[in-house]
Amino acid sequence: YYRIKAVSADQSVIYSDIKMIRTGSMSLNTIKVFPNPVNDLLNIQLNEALKNSQVLIYCATGQLVYETMIGNNANIDTRGFANGLYTIQIKNDLGLFKQTLLIQH
Repeated sequence: YYRIKAVSADQSVIYSDIKMIRTGSMSLNTIKVFPNPVNDLLNIQLNEALKNSQVLIYCATGQLVYETMIGNNANIDTRGFANGLYTIQIKNDLGLFKQTLLIQH
């Protein structure tokens, strides 16, 4: 838990609301996205705590090109994607994971 104490120039004090911090909830140890660069098939592996996550893939211009919900594992066929850089986002109740992907056929 944390709380911020702000002291102004006139020495008055204001406290923020108390917030809970979760550490490691969306770490690289719990999410595997491979291979990178991607040729035809992108593999995603999540641990049990992260199942039922939303997967979003954006092209370099920011346009959403793919969206799905996955359980623990997924294989995404990228043969219909143009070569280039993409951003994958994996979202669930625990947080957001982002990674840049290179698709190269």
